[in-house]
Amino acid sequence: DTTSVTNMREMFYKSTYMELVNVETKVATNTLRVPYIAWDTKDVVDMSKMFADSTTFQTDITNWNTTQVTSMLGMFDGASMFNSKIHHKKIYFSHVNLPYTYMAWNTENVSNMYAMFAGSAFNSDISNWNISSIKTFSNMFNNNIHFEQNLRKWGITINKNSTTKLEDIFNGASKMHERFPNLLDKNGDYIDPKVDSKYNWDFCFHYKFS
Repeated sequence: DTTSVTNMREMFYKSTYMELVNVETKVATNTLRVPYIAWDTKDVVDMSKMFADSTTFQTDITNWNTTQVTSMLGMFDGASMFNSKIHHKKIYFSHVNLPYTYMAWNTENVSNMYAMFAGSAFNSDISNWNISSIKTFSNMFNNNIHFEQNLRKWGITINKNSTTKLEDIFNGASKMHERFPNLLDKNGDYIDPKVDSKYNWDFCFHYKFS
């Protein structure tokens, strides 16, 4: 029972045999046949490096409650098999003795996503995430050669006066550069938003192909 857990930092860092570990949020029953929510993460604040370098992790975490989480720094960094669908959506468990409704993958309180998906296999749609509190996106998809989702809806302000850290957010993310060539300048270098202030977020995410 993880109901009261607040810190999951590095919980499965460099863990092996993660394919044998079930961390799915779902209704379960204990030995007394009393229902409870397995892997209820509603009170967790820190998920930093939780699955970092866990090269076999690919378990379904679609239903995770991340409402209180403030740091996802390096959460899946190096998790080379991870590609779960983790978009923001409503969850309702209808067990007769345990009604439970919440919004899964609510990221409204997260401030740090540094290297969150770096070097991972992640390529799922997260365009509906609430990124209003995030201050650090740096290296978020660094060397992720799989990710190619359109994040235009995020509408991040990028200019020389912005305090939001975006350095190398798509560095080495080859699929992103293929699909959205405006992420690169005329020399083929990754755009530095602090220098190339003429490039706004909307411009960067125009499709190369319709």
